[in-house]
Amino acid sequence: MFGAVLMKPIHKEADLGVVFMDGGGYLNMCGHGSIGVATLAVIRGLVPVTEPYTNVSLEAPAGLIRTRVKVENGRVKEASIVNVPAFLYRKDVDIHVPGCGEIRLDIAFGGNFSHW
Repeated sequence: MFGAVLMKPIHKEADLGVVFMDGGGYLNMCGHGSIGVATLAVIRGLVPVTEPYTNVSLEAPAGLIRTRVKVENGRVKEASIVNVPAFLYRKDVDIHVPGCGEIRLDIAFGGNFSHW
């Protein structure tokens, strides 16, 4: 289960504030969730709708997420996002994984922290 709680934004450039959550807790950002929220904002008239594109700015804990929703004849056709800036937080981090041993990974941020 996944959810998005909409609220009044604090950031002056944001149309909506949003907090994403799932069974594990809260997320700083979610790409699929942002597309869904932007689509909902257009369909439900939460933002002024313009054709062929409506821009919707979302304020999430990770920062400002810019979305672009394509609208034709009043209907949403597609949506895309520009995420918050991504960065490498730590490189070549050694960790011990039970049953696997030592592994080396990098830690990156792209709205949430991830490892590879």
